[in-house]
Amino acid sequence: MRRRITTPGTGRESRYLEREAGGPSAAADRWAPVLARLGHASPFGRALRTPLAAAMASDTYNPRPGEGLGALPDPTELCDGRRFPTPEAVTAHLLDATVLVGYRPHPDRARHSRWTADEARRHYLSPEPATDSNLAWLK
Repeated sequence: MRRRITTPGTGRESRYLEREAGGPSAAADRWAPVLARLGHASPFGRALRTPLAAAMASDTYNPRPGEGLGALPDPTELCDGRRFPTPEAVTAHLLDATVLVGYRPHPDRARHSRWTADEARRHYLSPEPATDSNLAWLK
C-alpha cells in the first residue's frame, strides 16, 4: 500500500510555530499577525505549509533558550508581498536566513562561532536571486 504525503493544515503550522517560540510569550506574540493570515493564499501562507519552510521560519524568528528578542528579525516581514511576491521568494529568504542563524551570536559564549553572520553571508550565500530551478530540490 502506498502512503500519500500530505501537507499539514494551517492549524498544525500555527501550533508548531507558537510552540517553538516558547508557548505563550512575547516571542509567540510576534507571530500573531503572521498566523492570522496563514490560511490565506498569500506567498508566505503557501510557503509555510511545507514542514521545511516552517522549521526554517522557526529557526530564523524564534529565540534560542537564553536569547533575547532584541537582535532577532520580526516574523511579520514575511507578510510583505512586495519583498516576497511568491512562495519561492519566501523560501529563498528563509533558506538564506537559516544559514545566518548558525552564525548568530549564541547566548552561551562557549558556543559562539568563530565567524560572524556577515562573514557567512559573504562566503556562503549566492548573490544570484532564487529561481524555481535553483530551489527545485526544496520541493
